[in-house]
Parts: sequence; structure tokens; C-alpha cells
Amino acid sequence: MVEVRRFPFAIKNVTEEEDALTKKYYKGYVRAFVRIRPHGYLWPASFGYKTEEIYNLEVQPDDNQDNKLL
Repeated sequence: MVEVRRFPFAIKNVTEEEDALTKKYYKGYVRAFVRIRPHGYLWPASFGYKTEEIYNLEVQPDDNQDNKLL
């Protein structure tokens, strides 16, 4: 069984000012955003529900079969 690791970064809601600025450029997007700390990455808030699942996703040998860039 694979060990499940906790997502090691903090997820914080954006401020009202950041939310307004983000929605100024993402016209029509009405959902909330979050920042992933310490780096400050901006993600849709729905990302927070899947962080550990994504973080613990196992890479499979055939995941790169069509990507010739790597």
C-alpha cells in the first residue's frame, strides 16, 4: 500500500482586493481563488479539495508516452 503524504503547503483564501483584481482579468469567472503558500501560486479554490489526491498521484510509466518534449 502506498503511503499517503499530507500536502505540505498552506492554502489561504485571497483577499477581497486580490479577488476583485483577479476577476477583472478573468471575466465571467465567478468562483473563488486561493493562494498556495509559501510560493503564492494562484489557483481556483476547488483545487483545495483535491490537493492531497493530486500531491499523492503516482506517476505511471506510460504517462509520458505522447509527450516528446521530455
